[in-house]
Amino acid sequence: MLTVNGLVGIMAQPHQLATVGTGRDERTCRIGMVYGNMVKRVCTVGWALVGLIVSAMIVQGHGPALTDAEDAFGYACRQLLFPGALGLLIASVLAANMSTCSAFLVDSGALFTEGLYRRRLVPNRPDRHYLWTGRISGFVITMLGVLYAIFLIRSVLYTFLLTETMSTFVGISVLGGIFWRRANRWGALASILVAMATNFLLYYVTGQRLDHWDANVFLAALTAGTIALVAVSLLTSPEPAPAIASFFERLETSSDDEQRRPLLLVDLLRLKGGWRTYAEDLNGFALAWLVVVVLVVATAVYLS
Repeated sequence: MLTVNGLVGIMAQPHQLATVGTGRDERTCRIGMVYGNMVKRVCTVGWALVGLIVSAMIVQGHGPALTDAEDAFGYACRQLLFPGALGLLIASVLAANMSTCSAFLVDSGALFTEGLYRRRLVPNRPDRHYLWTGRISGFVITMLGVLYAIFLIRSVLYTFLLTETMSTFVGISVLGGIFWRRANRWGALASILVAMATNFLLYYVTGQRLDHWDANVFLAALTAGTIALVAVSLLTSPEPAPAIASFFERLETSSDDEQRRPLLLVDLLRLKGGWRTYAEDLNGFALAWLVVVVLVVATAVYLS
């Protein structure tokens, strides 16, 4: 369920447009996105090692038992790092979070301004007006996240999974719209509302905090959202044919040479040819899986 959560949720996170759209060409964007994420998985092994080191230290009597597993990293910092190294670590963490905060400031402000404010609320204003709207809205949205982080979080892990999960519930309609051309805006809205309602209702009924995370609840909410997307899309009018054709034409047109190229993900339910048609997608997919196997085996050998 965590794997499904990540695969679907990453499609709908607000910073993805900037993340995958700033390369020299489309191949560069593909390579950067895929293997950049794999480098992050290597970093995850380092985090796991810190947890194992702290566990060994506590078992050997080098410190008191921790009441919360999320205190392990802070405990390791206090016990294992000298003052200069501790300051360097804090500076590094701040730098990493500053870059992330910057991306979310820009992306959240742009999405609010261009996706809602300019299109639906206040159209036909000068660009300077929308520039300041983006700056202010990006700051306000980010500060709401900061307030939530300071006052409402009990478990960092569960809150992280909650934000990933909410992205996944939006990702149902994103992936659904790419796979299935009959999907429409009403089905997308229904999928988000039904999935989130199912998720929070099940936690409420079972007496859990609303930011709890359980694999079975996630599966139930994901299934309900997918069914809602299909059912409501079939019961309501399809999107206008010219808009659908324009969307897929732009999706399949390469920004490098302006030639239309079939994409495996887009054509998954209606394949237009064999291996040669989707050779680049399939070769890249196979190579990525090979790298995954190498990373898993190397990690297993290293930890053993």
